[in-house]
Amino acid sequence: MENLDKTKQETLEEVARVSFNLGYDKGANWQAERMYSEEEVYELLKTYQSSYSYANNEIGLKKWFEDLKKK
Repeated sequence: MENLDKTKQETLEEVARVSFNLGYDKGANWQAERMYSEEEVYELLKTYQSSYSYANNEIGLKKWFEDLKKK
């Protein structure tokens, strides 16, 4: 009976570990699919530039974006 309980415990631990790893992998893949590349972010910023003078030209926008990335 003791061996059966030990086997059940090991099986439960293995199932938990496999389930955790599967969930972790699926979550990481989901997040990666939702993330934007740097190019996509830059293009979105260019599309929706604010009316501030530093962002009204491409050079100012690039500098602002690079400064923001460093933080």
